[in-house]
Amino acid sequence: MIKYAEIHTVSTYLSDLFATKFTSDTRKNEHLYRDPFNDELIQLCPSYPKYCVVPSTITNEEIREAAKFRSYKQFPTIVWRHINGAIIARAGQPEVIWPLRHSKEDENMIQAIINSHNDTLTTNSIESEKNLNRLLILHVGSHDAAIKNYAKYHINCNLEFMALPDIHAISRNARMLRASNTTQYFG
Repeated sequence: MIKYAEIHTVSTYLSDLFATKFTSDTRKNEHLYRDPFNDELIQLCPSYPKYCVVPSTITNEEIREAAKFRSYKQFPTIVWRHINGAIIARAGQPEVIWPLRHSKEDENMIQAIINSHNDTLTTNSIESEKNLNRLLILHVGSHDAAIKNYAKYHINCNLEFMALPDIHAISRNARMLRASNTTQYFG
């Protein structure tokens, strides 16, 4: 017999509280989302929180395969959901080494996230005319850095570029600034 305390622990991080609530969301007596929690997946991507949210149609094997296609093995996971059903998901950058290389498991996972809220209704009459589930990929890098991004593989997808500098260059510059003798400039 499994005790409640064995399957439900008190969450100490906000992200864990979100995941616990999210996975309990039901519609039409079907669980749309699940927490693929197990030790193997935690080791797969140590930068992710203990609990992640994925569509219930995605298996752990698909998560492992999709993670191989993403930098730092950061597979797509849902991090926020609005009451109207709109969601925000995060993932590592696709590792597109060869032109036209893509991962079918990764595409299936993204499509499952999009499809996981197909029956969501909006309360806005303007939006209710045609409620298409759309995917917006915000790429933090420049257009040149992500020219091979795979947005063309998804239906109803837009790709926006934020043109932020490389995070590794920013980190390196910050370390160099901290290591420099700032007293000669400020003091």
